[in-house]
Amino acid sequence: MYLVLLAVATAIFSPPLQNLLRDMMMISISPFTNPKPGIVVVAINEETLARLPYRSPINRGLLTDILNRIQSGNPRAIGIDLLFDQPTEADKDLRLRSVLESFPAPVVLASGTKLDGLSSEQLDYLKAFSPRATQGLGTLLHDNLDRVVRGAHLGRTIDGEWAPSFPVAIAEAVGVDSGQGSREMVYYRDRNFAPFRFLVYPAQAVQFAPSSWFENKLVLLGLDLPQVDRHPTPFTLLNGADKGDLPGVIIHAHLLASILSGDRINTPGQIIGFAPFVAAGAFSLWISWRSIAVIQKPIAIAAALAVVWVCAGFAFAWFAILIPLVAPSFIVVGLSSLVSFLAWRRDSKERQFVEGAFAKYVNPAVVTKIVREHGELRLGGERRVITSIFTDLEGFTGLSESVGPEEVASLLNEYLDRICDQFIEHGAARPGGSGGCPHACN
Repeated sequence: MYLVLLAVATAIFSPPLQNLLRDMMMISISPFTNPKPGIVVVAINEETLARLPYRSPINRGLLTDILNRIQSGNPRAIGIDLLFDQPTEADKDLRLRSVLESFPAPVVLASGTKLDGLSSEQLDYLKAFSPRATQGLGTLLHDNLDRVVRGAHLGRTIDGEWAPSFPVAIAEAVGVDSGQGSREMVYYRDRNFAPFRFLVYPAQAVQFAPSSWFENKLVLLGLDLPQVDRHPTPFTLLNGADKGDLPGVIIHAHLLASILSGDRINTPGQIIGFAPFVAAGAFSLWISWRSIAVIQKPIAIAAALAVVWVCAGFAFAWFAILIPLVAPSFIVVGLSSLVSFLAWRRDSKERQFVEGAFAKYVNPAVVTKIVREHGELRLGGERRVITSIFTDLEGFTGLSESVGPEEVASLLNEYLDRICDQFIEHGAARPGGSGGCPHACN
């Protein structure tokens, strides 16, 4: 039953605690502080929308003007983190399509699937809006427990074909392959536990920007609005939602930067990842089973786990190796507690046996010393000052010849019990505080 409860408790409590620990490590000691340069973000913010006659969908005339200005700077590629899934004003739609089709650099448009809530009509419009442009899934991977974006979305298989994510499609457009599969999300940080600040230009200022702002750059165009397309990240832990929740386009910038730099979090296999805890667990179980002071056991176990945690912290800070810590620690502590309890029961039974075996024949102080300091029970001599008392029972020889041995033993034990009680009552003791009145008749 205990093992079942331990398994259930580990399954319930370790995931959120592991997420908390991972977030703290990511924003405080991770080695990801300097992303590869060359990424700029053009953000449509509240000030941008205040200049427009309507907020949604984003005015495509404005987008056309922005793209015309960006292309004059000869960017390396451009990614637009906006969904073109429905028509707006016909003339503005036509102008935007024309710019996208003639854009001199690779263009990647954000897309989605039915899993993202898009209808068949929206998907058809997305595909037909700009046939020349590459499409990349704009989906982010939210943790099921707290909705924090911790996983890196590289893409998914749709109808048997691999569909890259938005950042992966941009990287592939400039010749960088990220591969498929899954990985941990890499966030770049500054020295104040805050997210790294990419170059972000407000959309309303782009038309007045020098061409050098975009020359040979990877440009991401997206939203930076208070209540739209913002997502909790590890930075939310210490910075709150105002600074820790990031716009989707900024999260895409972090993933794109990690792909271009080759930065990634390394998660070792189970054998390697759990090896430190196997060693710490073996040591903890050995300590737990030993007959030592109870207070020493948790101290030794905590020290062993602390060594593993410190080493794991250094491994993440230096080599971005992420070792699971919480669940293995739960298991080590739980099993060590069980073994310590079993060892306590074993020692209690031994103590009760010693007390029961000697209580009738040895001074209680001696019994207590034997129980507490049984390590001192050893063969060999010891120089002491003692007092011995010899008694003789008158007529004992004749009595012992006339009765059976059982009656003789019973009579002697009763006699010795009474006389020893008298000695102990009057403080008979040996130097050091314990006394003795050994006797036995078998």
